[in-house]
Amino acid sequence: MLVLSTLGLRMRQARSFLCLASILVLLPPLTGCVNLQAISDYSASAGAVLGNKAPLVRWHESETRLLAQRLEGDQCSIGRSGRPAQADYDAAFTQAAVVHDTLSQYFGALGELASNHSPKPAQTLDSSLDNVKHLGVNISPAEEAALHSVGALLGRALEGYRQEKIRDLMEQTHADVDRLIVLLQKLGALYRDEVNGERIQAVQFLRCSMAPGGELSDKFWGRREILRVQRSYQSELSSLDTYAASLVKIRQDHEVIRQALAMDDPRRLKDTLHALAETRKELDAASSALHALRPATPAITPLTPQTPQTPPTP
Repeated sequence: MLVLSTLGLRMRQARSFLCLASILVLLPPLTGCVNLQAISDYSASAGAVLGNKAPLVRWHESETRLLAQRLEGDQCSIGRSGRPAQADYDAAFTQAAVVHDTLSQYFGALGELASNHSPKPAQTLDSSLDNVKHLGVNISPAEEAALHSVGALLGRALEGYRQEKIRDLMEQTHADVDRLIVLLQKLGALYRDEVNGERIQAVQFLRCSMAPGGELSDKFWGRREILRVQRSYQSELSSLDTYAASLVKIRQDHEVIRQALAMDDPRRLKDTLHALAETRKELDAASSALHALRPATPAITPLTPQTPQTPPTP
């Protein structure tokens, strides 16, 4: 009887082991085993671009920098006629900053939902109870399988919860987020136009200064100064062009992510997340490019040689 009882117990344990193993193997994964951390990393890069106010600050300070280029005693005038008062720019600056902050906060929330800061019970899949068994504890195959399966199922549940929340957030906000990115694109064009207008005025000021009797009447030094200023402004305009291109990319990527989550297609989602790793590099490059926007100092330091200078003899 004892042998039969022991045999029956082992058969029940074996059946339990098979049931738990089948749950572990056959249960459809809620996230298709994707790594949502890729969305979190991408969101951080996108938020850094959208929340970067360097273009806004550069736009806001444009006239101040332009006027600062005229030194006391200069005969040539500088400035833009018909331009709204600086107080209007001050008020608009505060409102435009809200657009930057709102988009940055949105992608920050998206990144937090996708982050892997939640517990990782699925790590128990790789755990072993051999050392516990070695101490004499009788651990059945079913109990060991339970340790692995519960950890795996809980991990999938947490991943599925995160993916569901991300999908819900993007479905509810994608239309408005798209509109805000378009609005930021319009602001980006405004920023660039302002800096380009400043460039035109700065060069005209230098050309006036190169006239006979002007502060830069030495043609050689005048031409060098114009070239230097043109290059300086071109660097800023190039960074603003890179910024504009990154906004286009973020808008496209946001929709691609939303569609991949909505379709609940693990393979497509994996491909999307893999592609994000590459486009994230482009966004980081755009953030770095914004460092080219100069600090609040005069854009031009007119060269005033003490003695007349002439071009070197070829």
